[in-house]
This record gives sequence, structure tokens and C-alpha cells, in this order.
Amino acid sequence: YNERYKDKNVYAMSLHPGAIPTELIRNYPVIVQYLWHIVATTMLKTREQGAATQVRLASISDDEFKKFGGSYWSDCNPANGDLRPDIFPKNVSNENETPQQLCWELTESMIKKYYK
Repeated sequence: YNERYKDKNVYAMSLHPGAIPTELIRNYPVIVQYLWHIVATTMLKTREQGAATQVRLASISDDEFKKFGGSYWSDCNPANGDLRPDIFPKNVSNENETPQQLCWELTESMIKKYYK
């Protein structure tokens, strides 16, 4: 996206807020809710922690936005090290094989039947 529109001064970033406990399981059996509560309180982020990356990107300066345009963020930082190496190789010699390019091509191939 950024490669196509940066000349028009349009940039984008993506983020993952992390796993956050919600009330999506409120209609599940009590035992499932109990087990979920144990997992949620010990392993998942709080709502505030999950919102932190979104707030960080919403308040980023214009210069940072241009610098990091097209990047993926997690835990309030660019998450380049979080990419799965089996899907997104780190050392690519061809710029058409970057994680961003591979993801773009995959997305286009998945949705091409829905647009002309």
C-alpha cells in the first residue's frame, strides 16, 4: 500500500493488539468460563495493554509515520522480529520476496474474484 501511494503522501501501518480477554464466552458453560478466567488473568493482556499499541500509532508523529509506513506493530514497537520465519524469510535477496510483498500478493490472490 505504501509503495503504491507514498507519492500521494498516503501511508498505512498494521498492528496486533495481542490476546485480550473479552466477554465473548459469557454464554459458554461455567467450567469453560472458569478456565478462561484462569488463562485470561495469567497469560493475556489487559484491555489497557491491548489498546496501548493502537494509542501509540494514533499519536505517532508525521515523520515517524512516514519512516515506519507499511510496517507491522506489536507491543508498541515495530514487530519485524515477530514474523514467522517459515512464512516470511528474513534474508531475501529479491525485493519481490519481502514479507510485505508476499503478504500483498497472497491477499490479492485471495480476493481477486471479488473485484475487477
